[in-house]
Amino acid sequence: MKTQSGNAQEIRNNALAGIAVMNEDVSKAEELLAAIDAPGELKTFEGNRFATFAAVDDEALDGLTDFQAVLEKSKLRYCLALSVPVSEMQTEPILDASGSAFRVVCSANGLPFRTQSEQQDGRYKYKFVRPSFWLVKVVADGDKTMYYATLFGQYPNELGQLVYRPFVKKSFDAESKSEVEKPITKVVEGGEKAAQELNINERFLYAMVRPLIDLAQNQLRRQGLRSSVHRVSVAPLTSTIGETFPGLEALKIQLQAEEAPADSAPVKKAKKAKKAEVATV
Repeated sequence: MKTQSGNAQEIRNNALAGIAVMNEDVSKAEELLAAIDAPGELKTFEGNRFATFAAVDDEALDGLTDFQAVLEKSKLRYCLALSVPVSEMQTEPILDASGSAFRVVCSANGLPFRTQSEQQDGRYKYKFVRPSFWLVKVVADGDKTMYYATLFGQYPNELGQLVYRPFVKKSFDAESKSEVEKPITKVVEGGEKAAQELNINERFLYAMVRPLIDLAQNQLRRQGLRSSVHRVSVAPLTSTIGETFPGLEALKIQLQAEEAPADSAPVKKAKKAKKAEVATV
């Protein structure tokens, strides 16, 4: 089967499914793949721990299935993963009735391969674990942002199809006094902590959350302006104006007190003139 070198962004955005092989086993895996007669081609990308062989169109899916079959018979370490169904699970920002804004995001897109270290013959090696990602509901309320996350893993259903569903763990239930399966969840406050605990790229998380925060803060400003305008009715407000500014009747009285009678002005002037004459004698 043919392969073509790709890049991480192309595989992340366009892959339908893919197989990861540990770097130490890549050369042997490529020999097995070259012997497969199948249409289409796989995009390849080599990372720090493993190389990815991705099908970016339907034509390459049959060859990817045959590749998995020969890897299953070998002793090579590999993992098959479906692309995260971002278009089905992720949402745009939504404003609820309380004024909070929320959206649902996936912690990863593309092929969510996961590895963990294990000890073999006194040395630590990496092995693949179940492909998984966090489905996160982000809620922005004013200056506070909360992250409610549920871990999703890849499982085969009853028809043999691979699907993503909540990752569960067994725990003891005190009421039923038996083991029950519960989803793995986390609640985190703040973007920096969420990026660390939910294994989300910080730049991606910022791009997802910034519009949400802006929407919530804009709604808060709108509510603040409305409540300011309608905090009291107009009638009580205008009734208090007279306490600061005199009403019309009070202004009339004040003006009348300041105005002198029309015939008193000449008399006062005459008295002043007589005093002036006496003073000059």
